[in-house]
Amino acid sequence: MASALDGYVKNVLTFTASGSSAELVELNRKAVLDVLEKNVPHLNRVLETLSVEEHSLSVVAVLLAKLNQPWNNATADRISKTLSQMELTLPLLNSSQLQLAPDLFTALLRKASQYCLRKNEQAIIVRGIRLLLSAISVFSPEPGVLTSIHTYLFCLCLKARIYEPALPFLECPITKILKETPPTNIAYMDSRWVLLYFYYGGLMFGSLGRFRECLLMFENVLCMPSVAASAIVVEAYKKYVLISIILSGRVVPLPSYRAAMIPRTVKRLCTDYTAIETLCQNKEGGTDVADAVLRHLEQHRRTFEVDGNVGLVKRLVRKLRENSVLKVAKCFSTISMGDFIRRCHLNNEEHAERYLMEMSREGKVVVRIDSEHKIVFLDEVKVEVDEEQVEQALRRVIELDKLLSDFDVRLRTSALYISRSSKASVYGTAAHDDEGFQQGSPLPHTLPMQPSGSALTDPTTIDVLWPS
Repeated sequence: MASALDGYVKNVLTFTASGSSAELVELNRKAVLDVLEKNVPHLNRVLETLSVEEHSLSVVAVLLAKLNQPWNNATADRISKTLSQMELTLPLLNSSQLQLAPDLFTALLRKASQYCLRKNEQAIIVRGIRLLLSAISVFSPEPGVLTSIHTYLFCLCLKARIYEPALPFLECPITKILKETPPTNIAYMDSRWVLLYFYYGGLMFGSLGRFRECLLMFENVLCMPSVAASAIVVEAYKKYVLISIILSGRVVPLPSYRAAMIPRTVKRLCTDYTAIETLCQNKEGGTDVADAVLRHLEQHRRTFEVDGNVGLVKRLVRKLRENSVLKVAKCFSTISMGDFIRRCHLNNEEHAERYLMEMSREGKVVVRIDSEHKIVFLDEVKVEVDEEQVEQALRRVIELDKLLSDFDVRLRTSALYISRSSKASVYGTAAHDDEGFQQGSPLPHTLPMQPSGSALTDPTTIDVLWPS
């Protein structure tokens, strides 16, 4: 074992025994590059020397150094053994030690996840999912805490098309962002992990057909404070447009606190999608909007294929067809098949029957077809309303309204709020272009927030994780 490695092990044992946490953290952060990565063949002996429970942080540093080696055929066996060592040691790690240097632990898990993604084998990806679940249970047992490990877990779940492990985290509200950076860094974590958390969450909800939750996730991405567009925001906006039209028939306006660069920059990068919005807003009588969207899809198919949104556009076309059928069902209880085909812009009788039967099976419309006389009998689906449930929901809304009113009064009468408002007015009343997040020109004694992404000219050039 090299002398530098001997010195590292000796210092680890000394600092741990004396309880010198700051020195131990600094030692491990420096040793990863300066000592451990230069002595990879001897690191297994170091792991044998250290106790997982007592020297958890140093064990993490050693494992990180082992994973930082180049990934090729020559090192494949060694990296596979390192993953096995991680699986054995993760449940035994001391969480309190890991919290001293979360940047080392999260870097280790991100590196392992990247390896699993690069291998692109189902068995290895599933192994990575189990590894991350174990890491989260040790490192962040408190629910509602966002870490970059969650983002990679979502990415692996999307890659493997296994969504169940991620759902408990998606359905739990985020109340805290874990600080994963060293104390010298103002930011809590790289902002892309926060953006990707919600972006991947939206993809998973969309894959499960839970479009309202999906839309909310993409809205979170678009409302994140930022001063520059990122590839993640652009991709989220493209899907937001399509899903919003599917759900509401139009693009639902974003809240007033959305990122200011959305209308200025992002929309200009999504012209093929805003064109679909324009097509769907065409209210001229007799216009086949669904066919117009299909033609637009064929004209710009390459763009939608690269974005992976061909399926969403086709789903939108189907939704437009179904809306035409429902509109006819509201106006007519009996209609001839020919008139029905003309009003719904369907191809032929077979096409019309297929749509009607599928919608009938899905409970969207009540239909009966008289094949002999070519007559379609339509009726809307009757929805039974439980009055007790309606009253309960109404009471909850009233209670929520009262809570918001009370909160508003408490905020406006808060001495701290009034003090800060008066201080802000001293520096001028010019409005920022960042919707009040003070990222334009920071006031004295305020810290600028980390931007959510780099300036974007070509979304495909940004290095982010895109699960195929």
